[in-house]
Amino acid sequence: MKKAFILHQKLKADAPPDELDVLEQARAIKHALKELGYRSGLIPVSLNLEQLKNTIVKDKPDVVVNLVETLDGQGRLIYLVAALLEFMEVPFTGSGQHGLNITTGKIMAKEEMLKAGLPTPGYFPSAQWKQLHSAKKYILKPVWEDASVGILDESVVSLQTAKQALEKALQSGINEWFFEEYIDGREFNVTLLETREGWKVFTPAEILFVGYPDDKPKILGYESKWFDESFEYKSTPRTYDFGAKDRKLISELKEISLKCVELFKLRGYVRVDFRVDIKNRPAILEINANPCLSPDAGFFAACRHAGMDYTEMIGHIIESAYK
Repeated sequence: MKKAFILHQKLKADAPPDELDVLEQARAIKHALKELGYRSGLIPVSLNLEQLKNTIVKDKPDVVVNLVETLDGQGRLIYLVAALLEFMEVPFTGSGQHGLNITTGKIMAKEEMLKAGLPTPGYFPSAQWKQLHSAKKYILKPVWEDASVGILDESVVSLQTAKQALEKALQSGINEWFFEEYIDGREFNVTLLETREGWKVFTPAEILFVGYPDDKPKILGYESKWFDESFEYKSTPRTYDFGAKDRKLISELKEISLKCVELFKLRGYVRVDFRVDIKNRPAILEINANPCLSPDAGFFAACRHAGMDYTEMIGHIIESAYK
């Protein structure tokens, strides 16, 4: 029987919901791996990468499932485990160090997208808040965090409220922020899975904002993702049903998503998040290399909608690792 390691970041006792979710992913993947003929073990990873290296040398896994999202609580260190596995020439799931590093650093990713002619909202580093356009709205985002960490209703700001919002955000312990132009429109995400036949691009999911008051920003903030009893969580269902009028838009979202995979040399599985303005123009919000694989997450929801079960999805991800 083949052997697999499932790596995840070492969690603190008071880890927040977005970090604890990695354990749900690990348990579900472990079950899928058993069905695929692998025996597997869960390995928490810290900044002591020498220890991880020694464990791999000793136990010689056939493949590694890389679920590490942070190290020592720092999202900017996400690429280190992939770099070690590349150096050791061990097959591992998901994207390599380059793709993980540059897509996690949102400003770096935006710069590359703009150079390549891909649409993404304009932005300002937080220190340049005085340069915000007085007639526009912006959303204050952390540079290195995923999973909507740090994003609340109060994150949508104007020039008049930007300084106050930034001062409050810096008190959270997250030091690097930027202002992104806020698009008051529709929200979509596109799931991509690497298969033997090439990349499969699933039907985009649209996130609906049901019953939102006019004065409430239509954003997927932290509560909408991690607090299942909140109004935001219950009021943001996804849909895959589109009419003929959306056919061109859906095709464009898929095409842009594939260009993102090519630009950043991503592997295995990817999700691309979009906003679409009132003129039906899409803009890339974020490129998620190694997105969440929990059974209740959006990535598997898209696979399931297409008729693929969880074990089959993991099978494709494992197969892509051997490439």
